[in-house]
Amino acid sequence: MTSSTPIQPTPCSTAVRDADAALRRTVRARLDSLAKPPGSMGRLEELAEALCVAQRTSTPRTRPRLHLVYCGDHDAAVATSAWPSSVSALVARTLGRGGAVSSVLARRFETRTRVVDVSLFGECGLEAGCADGIEFLAARLAPGAKDIRHEDALSPEQFEACWRLGVSEAERAAQRGFRLLVPGEVGIGNTASAAAMAVLALGLTVEEATGRGAGCDDTRHEAKRRAVAQAVERAAACQADLTGRLRAVAGGELVAMAGTLARASEIGIASVLDGALAAAAGLLARERSPGCESRWLASHLGAEPSHRHALESLRLEPWLPWGMRLGEGSGALLLLPLLDAAADLVCAVATLEEALGGASGEVGR
Repeated sequence: MTSSTPIQPTPCSTAVRDADAALRRTVRARLDSLAKPPGSMGRLEELAEALCVAQRTSTPRTRPRLHLVYCGDHDAAVATSAWPSSVSALVARTLGRGGAVSSVLARRFETRTRVVDVSLFGECGLEAGCADGIEFLAARLAPGAKDIRHEDALSPEQFEACWRLGVSEAERAAQRGFRLLVPGEVGIGNTASAAAMAVLALGLTVEEATGRGAGCDDTRHEAKRRAVAQAVERAAACQADLTGRLRAVAGGELVAMAGTLARASEIGIASVLDGALAAAAGLLARERSPGCESRWLASHLGAEPSHRHALESLRLEPWLPWGMRLGEGSGALLLLPLLDAAADLVCAVATLEEALGGASGEVGR
């Protein structure tokens, strides 16, 4: 089953493409001038170029950076997930208290974490406080996403509120001086939403888009595919435009992430995308803010089948083909030390001319 109107990749303007190409040439000239054989650092040099283009500078900075995690629940989880919805709040609480995989990675890579409850069913227990270096916001804009098999995930008003929340979080990050954003999500059942979004936006079949999420067995996987097909058919029949169709299946946490991705690009902050959920949010962000994907970096290629298709449409190259599927921004966090190395390669390594000059000075003394 496919959607009736697949979206095509939205090219950036000619001026933006020309500026990016000129910046790539500048960065490549810098890398080739360093005290090393040209190209000898392999893909790290390619990553350095990509980072410079995402930040629109030949002197990239990767700190300070923010791990921004949006949390939401899904009524459809009962039909699409191997886990009950109550696990979302448990994961959010563990994350905020510093014990989740992404919390530990963020701490290791000196990244601030902010957990935002967009649309959990109940309180996650972080109102009493988080671990050091972690902040929490209880926005609670919707009581979970509705069952997308039978009704829209969010009302138009809830959708816009979630989008505005994401926008405000991007603006807040800019005001605090963050140079990189690492968006993440928590939400049992949201891989079904992401699959439906990919079908609607990219014209994929349900089979091409729908993976096993957090560990579906064969029976649950088939039920998940049926649920995604039902959601896509309903959304396509009830909504006239693609934004409306995506609203019909996207949870609040994905809408908020999309708002952040779009607004961060507009105000000059580069974002590192995680897995299939972040890519699905990226499809929504691009639909509402064409060209915003030019400031994104794709961290990895995950196990969900929709991920590869979404990245291809967004023209983003994944750097870590590791088959991860945890979410929470965990895969994006793993790219940070490589981005640190890429930035140092461009900004801190001496040129061959500088090295020779220094050597000559030493010999003269």
